[in-house]
Amino acid sequence: MVNVSVVSTKVVSDYFTNRLITKIELKVSSLSPTSIIYPKTHRIWGYENGSDTGGFTLEGFSIKDNFGNPMKLTSVSPRYVGLSNERGLRYGEDNVFTIRTAENPLDAASHLELKISAGVLGNNKQIVFTIPTSSIIKIERGGM
Repeated sequence: MVNVSVVSTKVVSDYFTNRLITKIELKVSSLSPTSIIYPKTHRIWGYENGSDTGGFTLEGFSIKDNFGNPMKLTSVSPRYVGLSNERGLRYGEDNVFTIRTAENPLDAASHLELKISAGVLGNNKQIVFTIPTSSIIKIERGGM
C-alpha cells in the first residue's frame, strides 16, 4: 500500500530557457510492512538489435487544466524504469518526485488535473489530483 500526496505546486522560471514552467512535487510513502514499492516512471525505448539509439520516455502521468488543455510534461525525477539496481521504497520510507511541464497554467484556469496511472508509483489504481490554481505558488522570473 502506498500514500501519494501533493507537497507543492509552483510556477517557476526554467533554469535553461527562463520560460515559466510548472513544477509539482509529490510525496510517496510506503504504508505496507510486507511489500517493497518499485515505482516505474519511465520506459526504455530503442536499443533493439544492438542499436546505440534509444532513451527514456515518461510513462503514466498526465496534466491538463479545467478546459481540457494538456500540459506537456518534460521530466519526472527521480527516474525509475524497473532496473535491478533501482532501490525500492520500504515501509515507513518516503520519496519526493518532481514533475515538470513545458509551460504554466492559463490565467483563466481554475484548476489542474494530475492523473497518475495504476502501478506508476506502486499504486493499485489510478490516482487523480485536482490542484486549484489559487494554491499554486508563483515565483518571479529569475527565481527558483
